[in-house]
Amino acid sequence: PPPPSPAPSSPPPPLPKGPLLWSDEFDGSSIDESKWMHDNSPPENGEEQDYVGPGRGTSRVADGSLALTARRSADGAVTSARLTTLWRFNFTYGIVEARVRAPLVAGLWPAFWMLGTDLLDPNMGWPACGEIDVMEIFGTRRGAASCSTVHNSRHSWGTLDPLEGGCFALEEPEPAWHVWRLLWTPRRIAFFIDDGRTPIYSYSPAQRTAANFPYTRPQYLIANLAVGGDGPSQPVDFSALDPPGTTLFLDYVRVYALPDGLDELAEMSWPNDVERPTLSMPSQPLPSPLQPLLPPPPPPQPLSPPPPTTGLAVDPASRLAFGAVGGAVVALGSLGYFARCRRRMRGYARAVDSDAAHEAARVAEPEECVYDL
Repeated sequence: PPPPSPAPSSPPPPLPKGPLLWSDEFDGSSIDESKWMHDNSPPENGEEQDYVGPGRGTSRVADGSLALTARRSADGAVTSARLTTLWRFNFTYGIVEARVRAPLVAGLWPAFWMLGTDLLDPNMGWPACGEIDVMEIFGTRRGAASCSTVHNSRHSWGTLDPLEGGCFALEEPEPAWHVWRLLWTPRRIAFFIDDGRTPIYSYSPAQRTAANFPYTRPQYLIANLAVGGDGPSQPVDFSALDPPGTTLFLDYVRVYALPDGLDELAEMSWPNDVERPTLSMPSQPLPSPLQPLLPPPPPPQPLSPPPPTTGLAVDPASRLAFGAVGGAVVALGSLGYFARCRRRMRGYARAVDSDAAHEAARVAEPEECVYDL
């Protein structure tokens, strides 16, 4: 008789989790503004969309999901949405889960990611504050693939060491639901998809410093659908943005505390001498804008609580809100401040008119965040 068929393999056990710290199941009829705020910052990274707030048809909660839609109007204007938990929910360490259905369209850049709250500190900014990209899809330039990566003062665009990250082949011609997971411990950052126990990418420097591991401070969540820019680095399929547009869906976002013993498990599973596990697709360089190497930033300084603001005013031309803080005018409310701070390094990816203009922008970097009175 033929040999018996092997018993079906059981699915791997899920990653252990601690207590639920925060979540949004998107079960209501509108965006919960106690958990999310719209970030209407000007376009960054060579992108072509304008982020707009509620009531413009780019963000809504319906049928149990958050929907962020990019669309092009009859006059050619492109709008989309970016939501953040800044000032609503910041956290340090844990397990993040998000069930997402992301579009696979040429030139679109859907992302679910995190930034350190030290972005607000003019002495640090980006990338010293630390960035954790749980899910990014760079249009179709890498096929149907999702990438996960980290940014910091040692590993980012234009820093001294290559950008750290890895990608996963989605293996589907049309958008499908997937669960992206982030494991964030005091010693490691690792990314997973669906029920996988092998990380897409695991980052754990053998010698952790403030420059290569600023991930010991609070971070906040961001979800957005960008159009064009340095990430996709390909022409945008604008036909996909004609009404009703193209949508990034999130079914839920959950943040759990670390369970007891998880950090020891992580160290056993991915020892420090294996920092680049085998990826599910051949590793290719992530999109790297053309820019000169920048010197490492100065050592970070402790962030002191700011004094009370006075004289709040809005500049409609730049969509920034300004307030007097300790003798300087600092951009506040609409997050234009944060966009401008991030652009001071990331924005170098854009074309500039001359090398002299590029150097002037680099030298003037601090003034992009704080305006002396």
